[in-house]
This record gives sequence, C-alpha cells and structure tokens, in this order.
Amino acid sequence: MLVKPDQIDVNGNHIIAREEIQKLFVHDRDRSVLRIPLEARRSQIQEIPWVEEASVQRILPNRLRVEITERTPVAFFRKRRRTHVDRWAWRSSGTSRRRRLSFPDCHRHV
Repeated sequence: MLVKPDQIDVNGNHIIAREEIQKLFVHDRDRSVLRIPLEARRSQIQEIPWVEEASVQRILPNRLRVEITERTPVAFFRKRRRTHVDRWAWRSSGTSRRRRLSFPDCHRHV
C-alpha cells in the first residue's frame, strides 16, 4: 500500500525537486503498488520540461523507484527573457529548483 511520499524513491534529479515528482502519485495514495499505472506515471514525469528520460519500477512490497535523466543545459540565451538550451536545442525558460547553472552565455546581437 502506498501511504507516504517517502515510499517513492527518486534518483537522478538535480534540477527537479523530488516533491515535484512525488506529487504526480497523489492519486495513488492508499492504493496497492501493484495497481499503480507505471506507464501512465512515467509519461506524466516525462512531461516535466527538465526531464529527458524517466522510468518507474515497483519495489515490493510497498515502494516505487523513479529514475530520471534530466536535460543538461549547454547554454542560455536572452531574447526577451533567459532561456536554457540543451544539446538537442530543446529550450526551457525556468528551473523547478533554485540551482546555479554554469554554461556559456550567448547574447543575441542586433
């Protein structure tokens, strides 16, 4: 039975707050871990902008393990506001957690 958020182990998060992942499982509270739709939760996690890949596993008798790979920003640019860019040119305009990121600053010159 999934009763508390700390029954969900989250690994691989450096930018995304653990609580942001755990809140996606709020509807699974008081449900057997065998009845939690893992693929649906994985898809929800992958919708978080900083998540590149995710997996969700059952750890019997009553735990879940979430493994995530976060996007790695390689630069940021400013057009109207600060935007982060990863190696596949994916862009994000913010972070879930306060963290100092270090990468080249590419300014747009007109």
